[in-house]
Amino acid sequence: MAQLELFSHPGPGVRYRAGLCSTAALGLLLLWALTYLPPLLVAYRSQGLWLKQSTYMEQPTVQFQYEVLLVAMTGADPGSFLAWSTFPAFNRLQEDQLRVPLISTREEDKNHDGKMDQLHFKLELPLQSTEQVLAVQLILTFSYQLHVSVINGTSPFASDYDLTNIIAAYQDRNVTTVLSDSNPVWLVGRAADAPFVINATIRYPVEVILYPLAVV
Repeated sequence: MAQLELFSHPGPGVRYRAGLCSTAALGLLLLWALTYLPPLLVAYRSQGLWLKQSTYMEQPTVQFQYEVLLVAMTGADPGSFLAWSTFPAFNRLQEDQLRVPLISTREEDKNHDGKMDQLHFKLELPLQSTEQVLAVQLILTFSYQLHVSVINGTSPFASDYDLTNIIAAYQDRNVTTVLSDSNPVWLVGRAADAPFVINATIRYPVEVILYPLAVV
């Protein structure tokens, strides 16, 4: 603790002189501030005062739309490919390159919560004995829905119920999902009369939704 000593002075008024221990106390206070305050400020900032966004988890509603577009490359030449889709107009454009595959699908609700969790997809493309698939382009379409309300029903601010703001929030709420497989397996070699087979399981994981927090 700082010690304050009082001395008389021949002139009018009174002056003060800090004791020796006040310098040591000031140094200790400065050392404490430099040691403990920065970590406290960083923790406080990350946990509350300057928090700008938060997250929550949601299981999306996903349904396979049974729309498929397939292009299988069989050589390096531009015309060396086979193609098929569920779109008749696309198929009419393929002429000799059109090849109809056998497709089987099954969606599964593993935890019985009323929402599909994965799609089992199998495609068998018939090939001639001289044909070999070198690369594949495959497009599947899905209906993907998240229940994130654009109207904050608990907000006390009139601006959150303004139609212009609601529409703007809806337009800014675009959600993108990416199909990724870090361990695809391509098996080579087949019998002369065997088809080229694509066998895939597409999982619909729980999504982590990131949303901004309003500054009050």
